[in-house]
Amino acid sequence: VAATYAAASVRRFDFNGTGSFTQSGFVGVRGNAVYSAATGYGWDAAVLEFQRNSGSSLRRDGHYGSGTGAHTFQMQVDQGAGYQVRVYVGDPSFKRDRIEVTVEGAAPYTISSLAAGAYDTRTTSAVSTDDGILRVTIRDVGGDPYWVINGIDIWATAATESPPLPALTRSM
Repeated sequence: VAATYAAASVRRFDFNGTGSFTQSGFVGVRGNAVYSAATGYGWDAAVLEFQRNSGSSLRRDGHYGSGTGAHTFQMQVDQGAGYQVRVYVGDPSFKRDRIEVTVEGAAPYTISSLAAGAYDTRTTSAVSTDDGILRVTIRDVGGDPYWVINGIDIWATAATESPPLPALTRSM
């Protein structure tokens, strides 16, 4: 029997720490979730996790790395379809700066500075991929030696449902 699968039109990923606090409506992703076709999402290699004592389930934990090494989160998508991608970045306990985010098919952007408890939430529109895997790469580009990420939303540009809303926390 042959079956054809299509990617869901809206997916939300919450990058969890050891407590696995997962925001309602999101898929919890641990730092050791390496991409496989079976799950349809994951990192290029295992990343580190952080967890704090405050904030919403989306914001209180996340994944991080240090130094100049970039990491890439990959998601299966429908080949050639258009997508919007929202990336959540911040740390409830520590100031972070100079974090570069690259959504495949869009120009990279750098988050210059985030105070402890402040968040950057940006949406990149109309991106697509020719190989059916959409990639979001994150890295540190100076200053504080760490990059952090809390979650990612992705939805088809042609989705019939409304795009997801940002988490109900402070954002910059």
